[in-house]
Amino acid sequence: MGLILEGKNLIKDFIAGEEILHVLKGVTLSIDPGEFVTIYGKSGAGKSTLLNLLSLLDTATSGEVYYDNKNVSRLSDIERSKLRNMNFGFVFQMYYLLPEFNLYENVILPKIVNGVVSKSDKNYILDLVEQLGLSHRITQDVRKLSGGEMQRACIVRALSTRPKILFCDEPTGNLDAKNAADVWSLIKTFNEKEKLTVIVVTHDERALPYSTRILKIENGLLA
Repeated sequence: MGLILEGKNLIKDFIAGEEILHVLKGVTLSIDPGEFVTIYGKSGAGKSTLLNLLSLLDTATSGEVYYDNKNVSRLSDIERSKLRNMNFGFVFQMYYLLPEFNLYENVILPKIVNGVVSKSDKNYILDLVEQLGLSHRITQDVRKLSGGEMQRACIVRALSTRPKILFCDEPTGNLDAKNAADVWSLIKTFNEKEKLTVIVVTHDERALPYSTRILKIENGLLA
């Protein structure tokens, strides 16, 4: 089985006034299917920038990204969006739940965006809701959920399309110790049970025991 994701000599610069910020300085990494890879580092080290490049949320100044052995660096915006929607799931520090929708409407939304939602899709999502202990909140106004419940809802939403890769950007940043441990445990369960590839960027040391591989990033480079 080949690599599922690869970044080659990824460089990302940002312009701030007259200054050029060299955020990533040539990062190369490869990820096998089913890995739980944690990219660990302090704030400002380039973690989120790297995740955004690997997940096609942003484009590199130079360098290439390969998904499933295909160079996806030069895809159009529409092609990138379609690939993300069909293959990637995302869990962020901020929940990005839509307050005008209840919990179920929020978590099924990615499937609606992708097209027709089958009965099998609905049953799968309802099963995810039950597995993550949210069945009693299914029609709840999301503004009334606790922080831990909101993040679990985000995990359901991320998994609703049966992604090949789950990208997590500081998913426990707003959670207390117990809820953070619950989130890491849930993500690890799906990593093991579904052979889901997980890529996490975080400064939370509590993620490290769940990882199959840990990469440290410092000053825009993998240490």
